[in-house]
Amino acid sequence: MNSRLQEIREKQKLRRQILAQQLGAESADSIGAVLHSKDELKEIEETREASRASYDSSAPPLKKKPQTEGEETEEDVEEQKDEVEVQQEDETNPYEEVYKDSSTFLKGTQSLNPHNDYCQHFVDTGHRPQNFIRDVGLADRFEEYPKLRELIRLKDELISTTNVPPMYLQADLDHFELRDLKSQFDVILIEPPLEEYYRESGISHTERFWTWDDIMRLEIEEISALRSFVFLWCGSGEGLDLGRMCLRKWGFRRCEDICWIKTNKNNPGKTKALDPKAVFQRTKEHCLMGIKGTVRRSTDGDFIHANVDIDLIITEEPEMGNVEKPVEIFHIIEHFCLGRRRLHLFGRDSTIRPGWLTVGPTLTNTNFNPEAYASHFPLPDDHLSGCTEEIERLRPKSPVKLKSDRGGGAPRGGRALAQHLQQLLDGILSRKYGGRFRRSRVKSFRRGSVVADSDLIFANATSVPDTADVLKTILEAKFASNDTLLKNLTSINVTELSNASTAAPPSSVTPTTLPAPTTTTTSPPEAIVGLQLTFDQPYDNNLSNSSSDAFQALAQHLQQLLDGILSRKYGGRFRRSRVKSFRRGSVVADSDLIFANATSVPDTADVLKTILEAKFASNDTLLKNLTMISTTLPASATTTTTATTTAPTTATTTTTTTTATTTTTTTATTASTTPAATDPPTGTEGFLDLRFRMDRTFTSDLSNNSTTPYSSLSKEVTGEVNKVCQNLYAPFYRRSHVNNFTNGSIAVNMDLIFINSSSLPPLALAKVQLARALNDTTLNVIPGSVVVESSAIRLLQPSMSTLTIFSLTVLALAQILNLS
Repeated sequence: MNSRLQEIREKQKLRRQILAQQLGAESADSIGAVLHSKDELKEIEETREASRASYDSSAPPLKKKPQTEGEETEEDVEEQKDEVEVQQEDETNPYEEVYKDSSTFLKGTQSLNPHNDYCQHFVDTGHRPQNFIRDVGLADRFEEYPKLRELIRLKDELISTTNVPPMYLQADLDHFELRDLKSQFDVILIEPPLEEYYRESGISHTERFWTWDDIMRLEIEEISALRSFVFLWCGSGEGLDLGRMCLRKWGFRRCEDICWIKTNKNNPGKTKALDPKAVFQRTKEHCLMGIKGTVRRSTDGDFIHANVDIDLIITEEPEMGNVEKPVEIFHIIEHFCLGRRRLHLFGRDSTIRPGWLTVGPTLTNTNFNPEAYASHFPLPDDHLSGCTEEIERLRPKSPVKLKSDRGGGAPRGGRALAQHLQQLLDGILSRKYGGRFRRSRVKSFRRGSVVADSDLIFANATSVPDTADVLKTILEAKFASNDTLLKNLTSINVTELSNASTAAPPSSVTPTTLPAPTTTTTSPPEAIVGLQLTFDQPYDNNLSNSSSDAFQALAQHLQQLLDGILSRKYGGRFRRSRVKSFRRGSVVADSDLIFANATSVPDTADVLKTILEAKFASNDTLLKNLTMISTTLPASATTTTTATTTAPTTATTTTTTTTATTTTTTTATTASTTPAATDPPTGTEGFLDLRFRMDRTFTSDLSNNSTTPYSSLSKEVTGEVNKVCQNLYAPFYRRSHVNNFTNGSIAVNMDLIFINSSSLPPLALAKVQLARALNDTTLNVIPGSVVVESSAIRLLQPSMSTLTIFSLTVLALAQILNLS
């Protein structure tokens, strides 16, 4: 018993020493003076009474009861009470001797459930409760969730390949105009140096600390895209409210809080400076997330992937004076938003990373150029990183579900769908008709697959446009949009209601199949351009049957691609496409491109170029497999008939004669006189000029193309460049040719040679693709040195015979001039 009591007293003594340190007491014995505990107060009172008794001579002496044999004194009774109380406390509050980890936890003595008393353990040891949360790191967080782990891996790979090179700009944000960045951003991360950090001891004074009034004056609304997100670090105090005010001022809605919980495993029990207004230690910070525009997880899968990461960051607290935020915030943002235009304000040299533009006053260098940054996004959808089929399969989704198909209003489960559809229609038709259009409303949904009955409400009867124009407007929006709901649109029917009792004949169109013509009395004959496409993919025997599911699926996919590509190019001149058949070799699609009339048919070379540009700019697997294109233009408009919905083959039976057609073909095959693999471009081939610099030492041998070093380096360069271009531009790319090497480190001037001028990729797109791809080669290409330019077809290089003839001609001309 005595050894146990001694052990408990030692533990109590240790606890009092730790408590004295945290309370700022001089020693464990002076805790009572700080807390004014009952025992110390009793001792003080007894001392005072003894002092008064010594000065009061009239006070009677204390009588002490005589002790008899076998009778215990008061001191013995009090000591036994203390032993019983200590013993009871020990039995109800077991205590482990050695603290190792959370499995051998130093249990508290005051909790009813000591196995979970992390608060008492914090008092005892200084270890924060969050120190014992398991699997908080990025490496082991999803160890027990293989699907999520694979999703994270695939997304990280995609992000690394689609990131733009890191850019940074040293700028004083007090005076810098954000609109001078000349870009709209999908994600803006703001990490202001708050006064809250200034109040903590140890913070360096190398930069000015901002107030919330200063932060609110930032013109974030000027640089945020229509669909965009802002992430604002706001500390843990007044910033929680003032940060929300900033979001509202910038046009954002707060939609989430990301919380950073700080652990202290490496430095437990350290004294942390308290905020003057704080009572407890603050061990977390908040990052407010704001959203601009209409973005829904169920319909905007092209822009966001929700539920991939959690909204908690648990990492070790940095050393005093270090204001770095956890790098995990970048991973959360990149996994969530598929927009590639990312801006980090108040960044530092340590936060520069691929895919981000970093702007801040403490940066030590600058490489940002607005034009160079904009060149990474030449096409409307280039700001999106895209998504692979595997990522789409693995990522968590929130599909819109219809829980009822009863009429009489939008069903309860379809309210989100109704609201989304109304917003789409309001946006499309307001841009087209302005004040004439008022609003749309969804009346009901019914089966087949999902049929939405809705009204388009205009100001009055005279402001109602032609129904065919309404159809055309919605179809153009369908082909130009990435919205999932619009992409799934398969049929439109428009009925003009002049009043409650009369209705005009309906106009309808089915975008993904052969459309029925509008009910007009007369129309000019449509012009049809025959199109033959060859795709390098296995042939399915079911494609021979036009009623099979395989035929319908592939035909629908191809028609959607062609309708979208050509509608964006030719607008109302182009009507629709239709697939007539598929045949072997590998897969050859015979189809028609139907234009409004004969005068609206564009040049076939321009059609080829348009489809090729779409192939190079698209991530669609079918377009990537395209290997040959052939167009056939009818010689006369009389050989075509009015389009029908029942017999698409009857429109082509009159164009079988060879004299009535003109055919343009682009193919990957080469003629019998194929140039050598290193020859310069011929007169019929198209080419681009490519220049870049390699981080290598230039020698004089590289100036002479007949030396061995020149040949070796030329072979290495063409080999690497050919690999890149075959991957990007096959089957239209043929070879490359080095023109020369010059000094500075080693400057390379070469040609990229294609089948013909019609097969050249768009120049802006080629600049971005080659600059990105050449950085992954072994050539040590200096970043920012890649230049791609178009060139006119170069004259054939002169041979010895042509030089001789030219010399003789000049000599004869000189003699004639002398004689005269």
